[in-house]
Amino acid sequence: MRLVFHLQPKFEDASLEERHLSEREVRSLSVLRTVVTVYLFIALLWLAMPRAGMALSAWLFYRVNTFCSALSLLYFLVGYYRRWVSFKKYDWHIFVLGCHFLAFQSFDRCCVEGLLGLPTSPAVHDEAYQLLVCMTFWAGFLAYAEVDLRLHLAMIHFNLAVWVGLRMAFDTNMPLGLLIKLTVTYYFLCIVMFLHARTAEHRRREMLVMRVLLEKQASQDRAIAQYEREAAVAKVSAAEQRALHSFMAAVFDIFGPLFWKSVTSTGEPQLCFGFDDKKNASLNELLQQDIAGKPLEVVLGPTPGKGEAKLRWHRERQRLWTYASLEAKKDPDEA
Repeated sequence: MRLVFHLQPKFEDASLEERHLSEREVRSLSVLRTVVTVYLFIALLWLAMPRAGMALSAWLFYRVNTFCSALSLLYFLVGYYRRWVSFKKYDWHIFVLGCHFLAFQSFDRCCVEGLLGLPTSPAVHDEAYQLLVCMTFWAGFLAYAEVDLRLHLAMIHFNLAVWVGLRMAFDTNMPLGLLIKLTVTYYFLCIVMFLHARTAEHRRREMLVMRVLLEKQASQDRAIAQYEREAAVAKVSAAEQRALHSFMAAVFDIFGPLFWKSVTSTGEPQLCFGFDDKKNASLNELLQQDIAGKPLEVVLGPTPGKGEAKLRWHRERQRLWTYASLEAKKDPDEA
């Protein structure tokens, strides 16, 4: 589960790396959906914008490249979902699309006019605007797209090379000193965004390691809890068995020490427990009282006062007497 900290971090555990890539696919597709929606909306919105004195061919240069970039991104998004395109090539797809976007956005109006052989228009000083659009790409998309950091860094330097090359190939309306400051500042911001993306990538991988450790700990806790539940069930079952054994022993003890006893010559005879403490031990423990000499119905509890409960109690007593009287004997004094 060790994480190797190179330019592009990677897990030594192949299964963990595979899980990270699977989760990255889910996150990246969510980001792509948002980016494609916003990008297509902006591309359509820009069609309604006035050309502001820009030649039609120069205006078409930006619009056609913008739509090609947006539709290509849409194609890859649909392809990923429909499995037309393998997500394993995601990094290279974004690299190619990103290089295309950064390349045509590096063209200011002066460069486009020089490329297309158009007459030079009055200075508009749109270099800073074009770099702002490029920075939007870095901050608004690539910082969250989870692209391979090596390709991320390659895109930065490709963009810088195209930008400097265009300024050298075509004339620029911006003073050289200001252009250098603008370029250095842009490069510095790109590196900052790269470091931000690298830190975020390390953090995502570290969080995955923590989740895996927590899942393992939770699995162990569940196993321990299951073992404890099974042990508790076993203890309860054993206690129930002991209680049942005690009850059965107490019930069978009834058939030894019971005898009929009449309190008076005219009173109702009662089936009572004998005075053998040894034989009554189980029932004493079960009923939590000394039953020696007490009537058998003590096991049924006190006699209800009235109503159906009293009738039911008498029926149970009669059934208990019938069950036990077969083995009961009369009081020796009455014999």
